[in-house]
Amino acid sequence: MYTFELTDKYLTSGEKDIFEEYLKYNGLDISIWEVFSCLFNSGVKNTKPLLLRVFKDDNLYGVTIIIKCKKYGRSLFNNKLLSGLINMINIPFYLWMKFGCCMDMMSNPGFVKDPEKSEEVFKAMLRYLKENSLLTFINDYTENSGL
Repeated sequence: MYTFELTDKYLTSGEKDIFEEYLKYNGLDISIWEVFSCLFNSGVKNTKPLLLRVFKDDNLYGVTIIIKCKKYGRSLFNNKLLSGLINMINIPFYLWMKFGCCMDMMSNPGFVKDPEKSEEVFKAMLRYLKENSLLTFINDYTENSGL
């Protein structure tokens, strides 16, 4: 039903227009794109924002920003040997700050062309991430844990 693309290319202005109805549905205006553009351009050496695009019938249908993290051994272990081992293995993990992490303005709930289909699309995104990565962390509110 859906196909996916994880890319380092941000949304074009035409792609942003696709989500106009979703913005209105959530009480947002087009200025939100500037916030997410800054988030998307905030990568550093071992942390890189990527865009997960969802397609339905070859048309863009949903997007969210996923952060790809590498060399995170020190965040898991104080022990230099263990943190070095994790860094040497170099397995990336993906992070989706869906809601409730840091502050709400930096959360990245994702966008869907048809607001009524958002839960279905987000579930599909999560399945894609589970199937295509070894480690994926999703920060979200407890009431959304069913996703």
